[in-house]
Amino acid sequence: MNKFFVFLLLSSSILLSNGMPETYYKIQDVKAMKKYFFTYISKLAKVQNNYILEDRNFIKKFYYKKDFISNKNTEYKRFV
Repeated sequence: MNKFFVFLLLSSSILLSNGMPETYYKIQDVKAMKKYFFTYISKLAKVQNNYILEDRNFIKKFYYKKDFISNKNTEYKRFV
């Protein structure tokens, strides 16, 4: 359920900031328009997810170097 809300939030923020490509507005068939919409949003979500994963890996590496994460400290597991 959380993934669905993240998807909606991401898609609405992207659409409000950039809008859809012009080809989307030229589509007359509703089913084709829906298919185009979800394909377009899915691609954007994958790109953003990759950015998030890169950030997460950077943070993990940074804190491992700082000895922040140890066997005794389990607080970091909330973020992983």
